[in-house]
Amino acid sequence: SQLIINLTSQAVAQGKKVLIISQKRVALEVLSARFASLKLNSFIGFVEDEEEDRTTLFAQVLDRIESAEHCSFHLNDQVHLQPI
Repeated sequence: SQLIINLTSQAVAQGKKVLIISQKRVALEVLSARFASLKLNSFIGFVEDEEEDRTTLFAQVLDRIESAEHCSFHLNDQVHLQPI
């Protein structure tokens, strides 16, 4: 999971979009918790059921857009992660 976190964080820092898919919900929950511990959870949209999670996901996207309007993000910023 650390490799996935590092690759994903680097891609997000470069302004790229990342999609992580897993058949195992536990794997996604571990990644989600790790992103939250790194304060990167605002970049995460967790979808298990596309119908049931749609409203929550759209609310997260709207919140992220509104938050982005009030801050600046530089693509040259480095993301430094510590292994767990």
